[in-house]
Amino acid sequence: MERERRMQQCSHEEGNPRARQASTPVLLTRWLERLGGRRTAYAIQRADGRYRCVHAPLTPTLLAAHLAGRLTLGHYVLDEQDCCCYAVVDADQLDGLQRLVALQQVLAAQGIPTSLEASRRGGHLWLWLAQPTPAIQVRAWLRPLCSPNLELYPKQDTASGYGSLIRLPLGVHRRSGRRYPFLVADGSQRLHPVGGNVYTQLSWWLEQPAAVLPAHLDSVAQTRPEARLPTPPVHAQASYSSPHARATLPARTSPILAWCLARDPLAVIGRYVLLDQHGRGRCPFGWHHHNGQDRHPSFKVFPHTPAGNCWYCYTWGRGGSLFDFFRLLWQVDARTAWQRLQHGGER
Repeated sequence: MERERRMQQCSHEEGNPRARQASTPVLLTRWLERLGGRRTAYAIQRADGRYRCVHAPLTPTLLAAHLAGRLTLGHYVLDEQDCCCYAVVDADQLDGLQRLVALQQVLAAQGIPTSLEASRRGGHLWLWLAQPTPAIQVRAWLRPLCSPNLELYPKQDTASGYGSLIRLPLGVHRRSGRRYPFLVADGSQRLHPVGGNVYTQLSWWLEQPAAVLPAHLDSVAQTRPEARLPTPPVHAQASYSSPHARATLPARTSPILAWCLARDPLAVIGRYVLLDQHGRGRCPFGWHHHNGQDRHPSFKVFPHTPAGNCWYCYTWGRGGSLFDFFRLLWQVDARTAWQRLQHGGER
């Protein structure tokens, strides 16, 4: 009850004049710069909770209006190069905050700093990135750490159009009419709002350290341009006559990409997925199929692209390399997957 009372107090507080002084143009400009994302569009939340896209740049003035409660902004996570400056894990369940606290502890044990925000149906766990980072790298890093019932932003490896958006913190949710604060745990592990007003909370949030992407994921960026091909390349449709085909290595390549390109994807993936003569089969990643099973073959294997991609699931709308295949198949983080593969784990 005490926690709910304090959250209610924070949700209706607009801030006193002294606190507003902290919301200087410098603070708002810093917020805008740290957000990154799409520079040519933002979204405004409507009364029903949905969003209307505005084809114009996001500005410090708009962020000030968001904090003041005059409007509520949605932010497009990916920029024009499919990079992001932050990631968010969303839990919409009744016990969403508890799930996120557990994840926060797991991430903290790995040296990954996060900020916990309450939401209308659960919570959001925010993670600043040290620099704009390809979404495919961020997802390859964080998705294995999240349970299937948690939603990760960015939602896409590459954006079709503007991509997904998320409501910015500290504004008034138009459907509930409430603000939702950032939360921290006290000595007894109870969650309490950070500060007493939105300006104090914003300052606190912007001071949170950024996470650095693990070095071993650098190679994943090389798969980014082809990661969400709508269809396999034309040359892949009838090129399975040679079971020992090998791709030519580019002039500069990473160890992971080199490992992928040195193997025949049809032969390797064919050990785990029953494929027909055209490289089609049932997707082994059942969690994104109805009732956990791909009943109509939607999985396609094709020869490597120069960036290493060799499979695509039409139902999921996602593809990747041999490395991505094993990482998803084993449901492990990228470091663990690479260690297994180096020791012959694909056999």
